[in-house]
Amino acid sequence: MKLKDYLKKHGTTGKLAQEVGVTRTWLSLVANDHRLASAILAVKIERATKGKVTRKDLRADLYDKKVVVPDGLNEVARSIFVKLIEHPTIDRTVIEGIKHDPEMVGLVLDAFFEKRGEFYFARSLA
Repeated sequence: MKLKDYLKKHGTTGKLAQEVGVTRTWLSLVANDHRLASAILAVKIERATKGKVTRKDLRADLYDKKVVVPDGLNEVARSIFVKLIEHPTIDRTVIEGIKHDPEMVGLVLDAFFEKRGEFYFARSLA
């Protein structure tokens, strides 16, 4: 569903803007295709609308791509890599399954940052 249609149907521009952390003006610009939602904003909108407006609806250029997993990652690391690509934020929980293997953590993060492009945002792992 287009964001513009969702907002017309639900009439919640102010509430949604507040929930996703942007101004009403910015949300209106995105809804009317005058500005692009960032990768993170697209995910926030998807969550806030309970999937009625998906990240692919907002940014098909970013999220409608097949994830190519690099060689050299074990099964757990491959799974984490795919999650990182699909959800463009990093926090401690995403690498919980491989934290005992520093080499694998390094491979996952190196591969992620190599593939991420300009649209991903990473928070500190420390």
